[in-house]
Amino acid sequence: MKPIHLCIWILLYPFLLTAQNPSKDTKDVTLHFDHTGIGLILQEIEKQTHYRFSYESTLIDKHELRSIHVVNAKLTETLQKLFEKDRISFSFSGNYIILKKEKTVRHYVISGTISDINSKEILINASLYSPSAHNGTSSNNYGFYSIVLPEGKNEIICSYIGYATVRKTVEIYKDTTLSWQLQPNAQLKEVVVTDKKITDLIFSAQPGKLTLSPALVNKLPAMGGETDLLKTLQLLPGVNGGTEGTAGLLVRGGNIDENLYLIDGTPIYNPNHMMGFFSTFNADAIKNVDFYKGSFPARYGERLSSVTDIRLKDGNSQEYHGNVSVGLISAKANIEGPIVKDKTFFILSARRTYLDLITTPAQWIMNRKKEEKNISGYNFTDINAKITHKLNERNRLQLSLYWNYDILSIKTTNNSSNNFYYDNTVQNTTTDVTNLYKIKYKDHSVMKWGNLVATLNWNNQISNRIYNNTSISYNRYNSLTTYDNQDYFEYNGSVERDAKTNSRFQSGISDWSLKSDFNYYLNYRNRIHFGANYTLHTFKPEVSRTRTASSENNGNKPNETHGDVNQIIGHETSLYAEDEIDLTRKLIFNPGLHFSWFRVQGKNYTSLQPRLSARYLINNKISLKASYAEMKQYIHLLSYSYINMPNDLWVPVTRKIRPMTSRQVSGGIYYRPFKGWEFSVEGYYKVMHNLIEYTNGASFFSKFSNWENKVAMGNGKAYGAEFMLQKTLGKTTGWIGYTLSWSNRQFPGGEINYGQVYPDRYDCRHAINIVMMHKFSERFDISASWVFHSGSRLTVPTEYFSTSGVLPGEIVNTHQSNIPYISSRNNYQLPNYHRLDLSCNFHKKKKRGIATWSIYIYNAYNKLNPVYVNVEAQKNTDVIKPIIKGTCIFPIIPGFSYTFTF
Repeated sequence: MKPIHLCIWILLYPFLLTAQNPSKDTKDVTLHFDHTGIGLILQEIEKQTHYRFSYESTLIDKHELRSIHVVNAKLTETLQKLFEKDRISFSFSGNYIILKKEKTVRHYVISGTISDINSKEILINASLYSPSAHNGTSSNNYGFYSIVLPEGKNEIICSYIGYATVRKTVEIYKDTTLSWQLQPNAQLKEVVVTDKKITDLIFSAQPGKLTLSPALVNKLPAMGGETDLLKTLQLLPGVNGGTEGTAGLLVRGGNIDENLYLIDGTPIYNPNHMMGFFSTFNADAIKNVDFYKGSFPARYGERLSSVTDIRLKDGNSQEYHGNVSVGLISAKANIEGPIVKDKTFFILSARRTYLDLITTPAQWIMNRKKEEKNISGYNFTDINAKITHKLNERNRLQLSLYWNYDILSIKTTNNSSNNFYYDNTVQNTTTDVTNLYKIKYKDHSVMKWGNLVATLNWNNQISNRIYNNTSISYNRYNSLTTYDNQDYFEYNGSVERDAKTNSRFQSGISDWSLKSDFNYYLNYRNRIHFGANYTLHTFKPEVSRTRTASSENNGNKPNETHGDVNQIIGHETSLYAEDEIDLTRKLIFNPGLHFSWFRVQGKNYTSLQPRLSARYLINNKISLKASYAEMKQYIHLLSYSYINMPNDLWVPVTRKIRPMTSRQVSGGIYYRPFKGWEFSVEGYYKVMHNLIEYTNGASFFSKFSNWENKVAMGNGKAYGAEFMLQKTLGKTTGWIGYTLSWSNRQFPGGEINYGQVYPDRYDCRHAINIVMMHKFSERFDISASWVFHSGSRLTVPTEYFSTSGVLPGEIVNTHQSNIPYISSRNNYQLPNYHRLDLSCNFHKKKKRGIATWSIYIYNAYNKLNPVYVNVEAQKNTDVIKPIIKGTCIFPIIPGFSYTFTF
């Protein structure tokens, strides 16, 4: 049986299993009895319905007193209410109602929300488990849970990372609403804080899924004192950061554009500040992060390699709280509280760098006596805002806004009297012609880029089994680059001619999306998720203009050139369904289907992607997991650099460029040797098709309009094993991760590497991550992280062929009179990369809050890891060989920050 057919059958199985015969109930009854014998009540039902009851005399006590009040109620509903506590079943046979002792235990639905006892902030992925029923569940992204338990007494355990575990014994005889309010561990002196845990590896159903808490992100070392979510994810097995200092993710052999980032369910296209050195996610605004690198639930699509699902805080509905932080390069503030207590509340977070306020004046002072002045400035700003309004206990509205903006400005002026312009048309034998013409110039380049995301969510608890979230969202990424140049030409001290050039390049992508997601808790064995999504994409690949004016135009209009490319409209629709099936207490099975349709330029692409995952619990200390996932990606990132640049372009599939696809099989063993320790081994094998890469010698610096002719489509293969040992309890916590992996590419058409298999640029054979945190007291804690991975790969010439004479040992110009010979793609590997980061935090209680001083050291032992290389050619005997020199831009960097939390 094919995987797709198997998924369809499994999804339909629960509905077929629970199908019932049509009811034979055609009578209504009206009863008003208080403390009356059940025998008299049955007689009254017989009078009103003309049915007769048939049962064994020992089944019920006719004299047992009952109270019941119904008006024009269905007979079956009346009987269910009457025998609610007796475990008696009934069936219709002719004119008789046959009563029997139930052989199976009745089950009822317990549902509600899980929240913080103080702020009333909902808790995502909080766990509920009933030891007596051997059944468990977790809260969804909106704090709602539903669990089916047997009739009678049940013990329920509710737990969440960083909160005290709560146990309750409840007596269940009907569907019940039960909400939980958990107390943070930090307020309980007798409990060890465990908020630095990544995830529970043993019981979760999906391999390759990790859940991170914001507390973990805030405690780890960071460059410049700026804590970073994506830098934290880079410390996990199977995840590589690529180039030194960047915040991008390379997951299991994938590229940087194959990662889906969601903020409250809405995608974001550019997750980086400062060309990738920092991510755009402010840790103070984050409530929960789910990271998937292998087993993708059917509700996710659009990317091949990973999903980072970020949920922002809702805000405190009871009282005002916040924090203010000032670091080496940035400052940030966060405030939350009620607008109307228990009804309407908000959270607002903002962050800005002040690098431009420091570096621009410093450069001006350093350059004030120089004839050529270079002054640059950079800053970024991001804002998170969210308002939540509770319509009632079952409905709430949420409006969230995310905005970030980066600006990089570079100014260059030259007033040098020694900068000559040589005009070979001047014939003068008595005057040095190089003194006739002089040039002065001014250059000003500005790059601006940023995201805007707005989402309106309606959370609706339809019943105690069904929960729905419907949202409409707008998402925009835009970049703008401008260049202004003015040249002054002097002849014998007087301005003879001046020229001005103005260039403008703009690109972007914007989306309008409408989606609806349902969680349906069918029964105690099946939890079904299904939904639909529609997105209208508008791609603006290139809007460019260059305007040139000169004093020599003699009054004519300035010359203008335009490079506009018509915007491209794309329509994307997806449908999904998945079921979490508890086949037995030990075996959980999660099948799913994701259907997608993409239309662009009159071309339709469709895809049906099966998803399968399973977990087998050998005992409470060890489990086995396996998964299979197919993914499809309809948009690509065109980049000519290995770091994120603002003029990198998102473009859709076309008639010529097909969607990228991947198929991944993964699995592993997860072991808890003793309390507080977890160990896991995961293996994966992934094949990818229709990957895009620039052909040999192609460059993006030319026009976008014919980009399809500069790229090749090929295949990829990645496989490896990931090991992780994690300590989750006690004053010392952390983890050790090791990854052994391979990642290869092949372009059968021969456009790249002659069609032969070659290693990907980020093929990383070995990677080690060690993270340690230790809490000495409530006032002082430290953390450290050490990373090691094999060096990235580059393509460099093996040797040069020269057409001019060069002396042995002489450094020659590689761009003139020399033809490079490149033996293969990615033929050079940088040295192994390793780095140690340290941090310590000093906490002090103040009258109105807590003050924290944090000190960070990035690259503590000053390892000079090269970011890029320069290639020079040198004559050695009869052959010109390349000389490769690496350049490091991140030596040891200390940092600090001061945070006041109130």
